[in-house]
Amino acid sequence: MQHQCQRAIFVAIAILGASVVGKQAFAQTVTEFPIPTAGSLPSGITVGPDGALWFTENAGNKIGRITTAGVITEFPIPTANSQPNGITTGPDGALWFAETGAGNGLGGIGRISTEGVFTEFPLNLTQSQPYSITSGPGRALWYTAAEALDANAGRRFPTPVRRFAHVVI
Repeated sequence: MQHQCQRAIFVAIAILGASVVGKQAFAQTVTEFPIPTAGSLPSGITVGPDGALWFTENAGNKIGRITTAGVITEFPIPTANSQPNGITTGPDGALWFAETGAGNGLGGIGRISTEGVFTEFPLNLTQSQPYSITSGPGRALWYTAAEALDANAGRRFPTPVRRFAHVVI
């Protein structure tokens, strides 16, 4: 009998706890911050060394920076139609990003300092395009590249990752 009472109390506490947790989860609010460039297709996002959040604007050809207060600054990428995707903070304190469309669609890796100074590195990949990037051990940056399914038609489709590469800075 005592075991059944303890079990009933435990079940009641579990249900009460779940309902409290559920209500807390529903009580959260989402604040949206509109990006100044309409239709820019924000893609990757990372925390920068300056405490702001840095993001890529794929169709806008920009790198964006947003503070936790919602102040947005946009930095146009020098290479037209570079189609930035993934972004990460590198071991050098700059932001590094994959340029899927840079170099006539052959891809590149871009770097932007927290002051907004760009450096770009063309990759001249023939059958793939860089898509995502991250910092790794040994001051290396690792990126993934999606392979072309139909290179003769000039079409590229997102596919499972088939290539990894790294750049040591």
